[in-house]
Amino acid sequence: MSPYFFLIALCLSLAPGRSNAASFDYSAYRAVLQSYVIDSGQSTKVRYAALKKDSSNLFKFNRAVSVVELAEFKKWTSNDQIAFLINSYNSFTLQLIVENYPLSSIKKIGGLLGNPWKKKFFRFLGEESSLDRLEHEILRENYKEPRIHFAVNCASIGCPPLKREPFDGAKLDEQLESAAKHFISSSSFNKYAAQANTLNLSSIFKWYGSDFGNEVDLRRFIAAKMDVSQHDRDAIQKSAKILFVDYDWTLNEAK
Repeated sequence: MSPYFFLIALCLSLAPGRSNAASFDYSAYRAVLQSYVIDSGQSTKVRYAALKKDSSNLFKFNRAVSVVELAEFKKWTSNDQIAFLINSYNSFTLQLIVENYPLSSIKKIGGLLGNPWKKKFFRFLGEESSLDRLEHEILRENYKEPRIHFAVNCASIGCPPLKREPFDGAKLDEQLESAAKHFISSSSFNKYAAQANTLNLSSIFKWYGSDFGNEVDLRRFIAAKMDVSQHDRDAIQKSAKILFVDYDWTLNEAK
């Protein structure tokens, strides 16, 4: 090998490869979350008015996401892919709200016949995309990880909280487990009424129940993560009547 080609090979081997997902820069997105997402106890809310005034980091991050190509993405580990997909979904949802703010609900976008989740307003893995494509055609279709439902945020009060830190492939299992336990144990979203032996669940479990398996699987999943006594856990798994709570589509805005 000539010295010239050896030098090129050496430079390529030392260059920070974008195929390594650990090199993907989440700092701009982290700055958005830390600056504009407010922890309100069981949930979080977003300072959308302030974010609209200074959305430079949000759009900087989304531009970086949009140039990632599918071939590059495929080289990442499964956990890095899932973390990237969740962060992208949540960040593009923030963009959708900011671009249409002020509004009272994400469902107002597009009018009576419109569907904000089918709106193609960003480029993702080489294609013009919608939030539905990202969540249903990529995340749910390819990874079979039901805990993503507690990580993606639809900018509504009824949604699982938008976390104040990006998801990270290196600690994804820990983050997803924490998100699942927090959501399932939060009485704002789910509650077991022992006296009536009734399990009141978020409509998420009605819409995406098949992602958790059959009803026995769902009961087992809920019981394992809900903060209740062993007696109540047994009742949840075996005999509790399941009711689904109406979903609150009010914008998750911090006034």
